[in-house]
Amino acid sequence: YGLVGSEMCIRDRYAHAMGNSVSALDEHMRIWEQYPHVMGGYIWDFIDQALLKKTEDGRDFWAYGGDFGDQPNDGHFCINGILDANRQPHPAAFEVKKLYQDIAVSAEDLLEGRIKVHNKHWFTDLSSYDIEWELLENGEVIQSGTRQPLNTPPCGSETIQIDYRLPEPKPGAEYHLTVRFRLAEDAPWAPKGFEAAWEQFPIPVETPEKATRPDFDSAVEIDAWEDR
Repeated sequence: YGLVGSEMCIRDRYAHAMGNSVSALDEHMRIWEQYPHVMGGYIWDFIDQALLKKTEDGRDFWAYGGDFGDQPNDGHFCINGILDANRQPHPAAFEVKKLYQDIAVSAEDLLEGRIKVHNKHWFTDLSSYDIEWELLENGEVIQSGTRQPLNTPPCGSETIQIDYRLPEPKPGAEYHLTVRFRLAEDAPWAPKGFEAAWEQFPIPVETPEKATRPDFDSAVEIDAWEDR
């Protein structure tokens, strides 16, 4: 499939989730969002296609091609979902969730707490999402808060203020801002509080260098060698 002039390009499958892979999904998403005449695509597959079976000593396992005495077979080529056969997510499922989120957040002035929110929904505003934020120092939450839901219209954007206070920077410390959008009410597809979108930014704050000094438990012994 390719892009031809201004014609619409519809792609059926653009990612294969076999093993530890979903085929550079982030690069594909950039194409879908950059070009309005590109649409569609699905991941092969959603769920591992396996059947519950028991070993000779009675232990459960998920069986696939060849485990039923079937010859020939496709081997593990049906074990390529972003969920396993027991409906538990593989690591790739979390990447898919992040890339498919319908709210994009970008930094405008992090030192002043300003971020830009873009609503990717085609038909609904953002009033159904609560907003939470956290300020982290070396991965530990040092401040947190909430904001009222936004009324950002479909496909619209707006700049908002996050009212955190940057502390006096500690030597060698790193600071990050995390913003989360959670469902304000139950939805047909997820319960209230479900994290629908999130983003994290490193805050470009100048921090003093951390002094390093060896801390020895005992005196250093030096063994001198002489040329003979």
